[in-house]
Amino acid sequence: MHLARTDRAAAGILWAQRSAIEALVQSRNVALMEYLLPDLLAGDRAGSMAVAAQPLIGRDTGRGWLLDGALDDVPNLQSTGCSIVAPVQLQAQLAWVLLRSEEDGLQIGLAVEKRMPPALCTAALHARGVFFREDEYLGGQDLLERMAPLTSALALARCSVSRKG
Repeated sequence: MHLARTDRAAAGILWAQRSAIEALVQSRNVALMEYLLPDLLAGDRAGSMAVAAQPLIGRDTGRGWLLDGALDDVPNLQSTGCSIVAPVQLQAQLAWVLLRSEEDGLQIGLAVEKRMPPALCTAALHARGVFFREDEYLGGQDLLERMAPLTSALALARCSVSRKG
C-alpha cells in the first residue's frame, strides 16, 4: 500500500505484473510457467492480466483455436515483450490463456478511454485470428479461485488508496 500512496502508476504496474506471475504460478501448466516465469520475475518481460467484461472468442480448428475479439484498458502492455493472461470463451467454457505480444494477429493499441494513470501503459488488445495452442492454457474458473487470496489483497489495497487519493 505504501507504493500505491507514493506512486499510483507504479502500483498499477506492480499489480499487473504480479497478477500475471501469480496466474502462471497457480496454473497447472508447469512447462509454460518454467518457460516464462524467469523473464517475468526479472522484469525482462512485461506481464498483465486482462480482466474484461467480454472474453475473446475461440473457434476450434481441430488443431488449436483461432481467437477473435478485443480487450480494453489492459494495464502494463507493451508492443513487444509482453505476456497477457486473457479470458477466452472456448465453446461453453470460460478459459484463461496466455498470449504473447509477438503472436500473429494480436495488435496492441492505445486505449480510447483512459481510466487509469497514463504511466500504466494501459492499452487495448485486439485479436484477429490469433492461433492458440492448448499448451498455453492456464486454467478455467479454478485458476481464479486459486488466485483469490492475492487478487483480494491487491484489490483491497487499491480500493483503500483510491478512497484516500
